Amino acid sequence: MASAFTKIDIVVDTTRCGFAQCVAHRARLLRIVNVMSKLKLYRFVLFVSIALNLIVGVIIFVSPDTFTNFAGQPMATPSTWPRHWGMQLWAINFLYFPGYKDPVAHRWPNWCGIVIRLVFAAFFFTQGDGFNVMGLYDGTSGVLLLLTYLPLIRESVPGRVVAT
Repeated sequence: MASAFTKIDIVVDTTRCGFAQCVAHRARLLRIVNVMSKLKLYRFVLFVSIALNLIVGVIIFVSPDTFTNFAGQPMATPSTWPRHWGMQLWAINFLYFPGYKDPVAHRWPNWCGIVIRLVFAAFFFTQGDGFNVMGLYDGTSGVLLLLTYLPLIRESVPGRVVAT
């Protein structure tokens, strides 16, 4: 079970322990601080990604032609298809919430989100024209999430829940 270290815990522990134990406590504390900073960075990047996707989903649902104009694509007809895609974007992003809350314990939604973004980026780039913007959007998001998630996972202990 993971324990949270406070300043009081450290003072009490260092007054009762030998030098080696104090060094071990300090190393554990530094490791926890390191994991927490990586956790905060990953959560920030994931939050921005989710927020942008939800905003794009609303724009697509409310005014599909606004999005297609921005992306340089032809008008979507019938508008039901892009509206459906906007709602799917919302549904998919709600699946990321458990991974946002505890990315160490809930790795599956995080890895899926990263892989899905990178696969969609590759798909959009193969389509050309107005889809390149979408490829850049998903590709950038996927790479940033990967670059912030890998250090967090490498630093965390398997099976241990990181304090939220």
